[in-house]
Amino acid sequence: MSLRDVADLLAARRIIVNYETIRKWVTKFGKNYAALKVNRLFATCGPRFQREKR
Repeated sequence: MSLRDVADLLAARRIIVNYETIRKWVTKFGKNYAALKVNRLFATCGPRFQREKR
């Protein structure tokens, strides 16, 4: 999804922002958000993965 697409989605909800503003948000908060998503993913998997025996 492009930054302009995000701006269009927000505009559909009557939130007017420039795509440049969204780019700044991504630069500022993107890494933290991605790390949260990864941590949640691995938290649901358990402490370690186990191989199935054949």
